[in-house]
Amino acid sequence: MKKKLKRSLAIMISVGLLLAVAGCGGKEEKPGNRPSNEPNPYDLLSIGNLHIGMWVTPPAEYRSQETFDAMAECGINFVNGFEYFESDENGIREALTFAENSGMKFLVADRRVTEAINEYAVTQNAQLIENAMTAIETYYQYPAYAGQLLIDEPNRSKFETVNAFIEAYEQNYPGKQWHVNMFPSYAEGGAGVPYLQYVDDWMEMVQPNYYSYDSYPLLVPDENNPFTRYEIEDYYYNLDVLRAKTAERNIPLWSFIQTLGISGTPGVADKRTPSREDIRWQVFTNLAFGVKGLQYFCYWTPGGGTESFTDALISPDGQKTERYEYVKSLNAEILQFGPHLLQCDSKGVILNVAKPTEERFRLYEESLTSYGKITSVSGDDALIGCFHNPYTGEDSVMVVPTTPRDASEVTLTMDGTREVKAYDNGQVSTLATENGTLTLKIEKGDAMYIIFE
Repeated sequence: MKKKLKRSLAIMISVGLLLAVAGCGGKEEKPGNRPSNEPNPYDLLSIGNLHIGMWVTPPAEYRSQETFDAMAECGINFVNGFEYFESDENGIREALTFAENSGMKFLVADRRVTEAINEYAVTQNAQLIENAMTAIETYYQYPAYAGQLLIDEPNRSKFETVNAFIEAYEQNYPGKQWHVNMFPSYAEGGAGVPYLQYVDDWMEMVQPNYYSYDSYPLLVPDENNPFTRYEIEDYYYNLDVLRAKTAERNIPLWSFIQTLGISGTPGVADKRTPSREDIRWQVFTNLAFGVKGLQYFCYWTPGGGTESFTDALISPDGQKTERYEYVKSLNAEILQFGPHLLQCDSKGVILNVAKPTEERFRLYEESLTSYGKITSVSGDDALIGCFHNPYTGEDSVMVVPTTPRDASEVTLTMDGTREVKAYDNGQVSTLATENGTLTLKIEKGDAMYIIFE
């Protein structure tokens, strides 16, 4: 295998120059130090808006142009392939064609590639890498092909193996994006090492141009227990760890959004079927922590195995559920301000809570107390993501209630600001300050994105 220097040079001279320059994973500049004339490193798939994907495509018997059109109508702009449904080359080609016709990009999952990675971890047979690259060659020229989903949630012991395939992929298919999704902090046992080491080792070894992970926070509460937990305790902590780690490198953070109930996961508490407010709160809190790529788990309801699932956006027999409509409406909202937020560097979060030391509100870095023109925050509990747009020079904030069950009334005290631009529930308005303050009333499941012009 060639060294990383040669790998980087191969990428830079490719047709994918934009991706390589924008997403150079080894950068050490802090957010805000990125020159405004650089390509946007967060636009990983050249979509021009927030990246909205999904997991679990229609099974073969439902794979059609109509079902792919329904994905696009829901606001999804890239597809994570599902190797169990696109289980052969013809299935992959068909899905790529439908995705192209629907205007979506496609990250292919090919069982042959995943199996080669798992076998190479045991045998170190270099022929397996060559075989995997040859398999990809049969479909990568399809217009919808954006990249390759290599493996999901690798243990630390597999990092060297996965990196060997990443290096080969970048050499053979410059300008395309490999995709590897990583463990959340509550799955440290699967990660194989302490969580911060898991993240740091991946960043150092692979020098990725993005980071993707999944964390499903919605627990099944015990209604008879007044101390029951509704969400996992490390949800904010995990988001803040990855916000900080990706911000250090100016690379995008992608995450997954829970759209169904999950039970029977070994060692993990059961997860409830999300309400409208649950889904919206997940999306807005992820965006507040700087996430640029959202992936819904799941789109099509998967079959059962060791785990059991309630219906996702689409039922097993192909019917749209109420959650499809929730997500369709929500995606339309966030795509309104998505082009602006996609350009923004995350500068941290303000966590305005009565008891910030509670475990469920634990952060990796200290909460900010002010940002830009905001000198202080008062009122109800709220999470406020803070952003700077190096292209326009504007600061902005995302204000979200801290749980999906609560509304929030928050007052921002500001210095020298008379009015702001606000995105709220699909509406765009100009809000005037009063005596240097701006009071926001945000209903449960909602959020407000505010740009200081």
